[in-house]
Order: sequence, then C-alpha cells, then structure tokens
Amino acid sequence: MAFCGNICQPLTLSPEDVAAADRCYQFSYGWFAHPTFFGDYHPILRQLVDKNSKIEGRNESRLPRFTEEEIADLAGSVDYVGLNYYGPLMAWNGSAGSIPSRDHDAQVRYKFDDSWEVCPSDWMRVVPQGLRLLTNKVKEEYGNPMVIITENGVADDGTDPLNDLQRISYYERHLAELRRAIYEDGCNVVGHTSWS
Repeated sequence: MAFCGNICQPLTLSPEDVAAADRCYQFSYGWFAHPTFFGDYHPILRQLVDKNSKIEGRNESRLPRFTEEEIADLAGSVDYVGLNYYGPLMAWNGSAGSIPSRDHDAQVRYKFDDSWEVCPSDWMRVVPQGLRLLTNKVKEEYGNPMVIITENGVADDGTDPLNDLQRISYYERHLAELRRAIYEDGCNVVGHTSWS
C-alpha cells in the first residue's frame, strides 16, 4: 500500500509545536497507515475528531468506528509500506478555522521554511533531509517495516530538457539522505521509484 501525506518539522522546539508536527503526520500518512498496522486509528485522531464532532452537535463522530472484525482484518495487513515524498512542511500548534476539515481537527498550521529551495512547482520545496525524517518516522511508528519510496521527484520549468541539472542535483541529494537513513539509521528501505 502506498501512502501520500505530510511530514512536518516543528516551527519551534516548544512542546506544543513538537506535538503539532506529530499531529501533522498522524492526520496525513498516519490516518491510513496506523489502521493497517494496529487495526484502528491513532488515538489522537480519535480524540480530536470525536471532540470536534461533539462540538459540532453531531450524534456520532465524523471518524467512523471499525468493527471488531474490521480491526482484526486491518491489523498487520500490509507487506510493505510505499511512501510518496515530495517535501516537508513547518508545523505549529494553532487553529485552522472552524469549518470541519482535517486541518481544523488536527489543530495544526503549516508553512514552508523561507530557507528551503524553491522549485517550479509552487506546492513543494526541495528538502532532501525530509525524506530521511519520513523514513525514520515510519521506522519509529511501525517497528521498521519494509519501505519502498513509491514517488519522489521534482518538476522542472521545461525550458531545456537536456540541461536537467536541477533534477540531477535533486536526486543526488535525496538519494544521499536515503542512504543515510538506511546505513546510519537502520531504516528498512528496499526500493526507490523516481517521479519527474
């Protein structure tokens, strides 16, 4: 199963921002990965979505409950984890408005760090260290399962398809961080698929 989501770094080292960075993960990658390893949603999702659903006057949570049979079927149901990674976000604790949504439930605000390298796609920044951060988070959360990077890449501006220096640099730096995750951190990464 391949997961796409956000990995966040805390904006500050305050306990609130560190917790917000974890919620960033749990409300994206973790939302779908956690049930496939443990049979149910991460407790922080249950707590926050249930609380907000009650505040909204709902009779039941917007986050559905699994049956015992579904929990048994889900737990341990993946052979490997596929990860799509394009870049991290900076996260801090804060309200994301009052409209029921993932960001409202998570109580996380996001932004790019101004120092991160800009690329032609405005929805991402080039941050190779984030790939290492993500693989280590998966190792920590799920007991070091087998991981395949199923998407990782950067778009160019299309002006000169033969002068592809930014993409070459992108992959050199990202694969270097992936090597560090494997050989220095012990992450069980067995494959990488490029996207461009």
